[in-house]
Amino acid sequence: MGRDYLLYSFLKKWKGFELNLKPDNEARSVWINAERMCKETNFRLSKYLNHQTTDDPAFVAIQAIKDKIVHAIGDRPCLERIFDLCRMSSGATFNTEKGALINDKLRDLTYTSSAAKYIFPSGLCTSDTNFIVSECNRMVYVPKDARCSRPIACEPSFNAYMQQGVGRYLRSSLKHLGVDLDNQSTNQNYAFSALVDDLSTIDLSSASDTVSLLLVKLLLPDAWFELLYDLRSPYTMLPDGEMILLEKFSSMGNAFTFELETLIFWAITSYASDLTGGNVVSVYGDDIICSNRSFNLTSKLLSFFGFVLNQNKSFTAGSRFFESCGKHYFDLDDVTPVFQKEVIPLELGLRRLYELIRLHNRLYRWAKRTYSFHIVMDSLRLIKSEASKITSKLPVIPDWHPSDLGFLEKAEIIDDVKCLVLLERNITSAYDSCQRFVLLYKYVHLTLGCDSGQFGRIVTSKGTIIVTGK
Repeated sequence: MGRDYLLYSFLKKWKGFELNLKPDNEARSVWINAERMCKETNFRLSKYLNHQTTDDPAFVAIQAIKDKIVHAIGDRPCLERIFDLCRMSSGATFNTEKGALINDKLRDLTYTSSAAKYIFPSGLCTSDTNFIVSECNRMVYVPKDARCSRPIACEPSFNAYMQQGVGRYLRSSLKHLGVDLDNQSTNQNYAFSALVDDLSTIDLSSASDTVSLLLVKLLLPDAWFELLYDLRSPYTMLPDGEMILLEKFSSMGNAFTFELETLIFWAITSYASDLTGGNVVSVYGDDIICSNRSFNLTSKLLSFFGFVLNQNKSFTAGSRFFESCGKHYFDLDDVTPVFQKEVIPLELGLRRLYELIRLHNRLYRWAKRTYSFHIVMDSLRLIKSEASKITSKLPVIPDWHPSDLGFLEKAEIIDDVKCLVLLERNITSAYDSCQRFVLLYKYVHLTLGCDSGQFGRIVTSKGTIIVTGK
């Protein structure tokens, strides 16, 4: 199974396929369809805004789920704490590109009119700040796979700053409930044991883009809804300049979207678990795990609130395969595949060498994890053979090392001093400080118990680089 699944998955995200596809157009189509779904959900849920009868099971469910959310985050936000948690990230905003300096973002501070009342209490602005109203975010496309790009919203800079604070506040509140968004291992471990512990793993299609406006209004306390509504962008400007009035509550790119959707999915799943006697609820974004006995009700509730199960990635009783948070298991065996995304250059240069190292190490780590060296050994030899056409002395590092500074090999077969490695800038972000430099790794005791205090040192034109032996 592991071999077949690797072969099936390995090139799914490869950028080299010459397909008659336009990934950005596909992304736009998916995004527009999600907006249509949100519009339908908003229309359907609108009748529950002022519906106060306990005879309607839908209203009973809405109120119970809302109570769980109130228990998780309180009935009103603490603005002082949120201000303390706000950050200006390095990401792109409506009027700046990714990596822009904070001073540049503060010089021309964009914000929605609904967020204006938080500017001076936040203490963010300076005497040199120019205030610019922008009622929309800006959509950009980033790579996802060969078929479809991923749409991301670049928010007005002040909104983005405040969204960071709200996201951190919600993340902290969720952690008190045992929902740790800084750790995927809980979901991964449940995916491993799902077969024997009668668990289901659920994944949703376009989850972030189908959290509708009225769903959030129905489920969140009024004070929380007001704050989040003030900080969202009511419009999105598409790359062609078209303006879309949003039916969704917030986009991917909004810094509290992930935490908000996790909170909602946790409350829905927890409510279903209470009614069905389920004993497991674990949520990480739209990666949801519940007991098999809770699966049907959880699915129905998610559908009622406008979400669509990804049938290709959701598994329940009767399945031998389960996945969550990037880990895949079949009959309790870890069959998580690896993916080759980049196209390896044909030119015999440093870029080709680096990509060959990454390809080799990707397969090596998979083989080590799945005890399947016999499947990839010929491929590993071929990759090294191609690399030897670039340099006669291949860079090598021990197979416990997490980096891709050289070809992975068993530590016991590597010489004490192994290899001058010549690498060029823009190969990896780890080398941002240098245009070109040489790394010397000197390994004295190349076993898992080696002394991490052993150092190698090399002086370059940019300064001294010191690396540990492990």
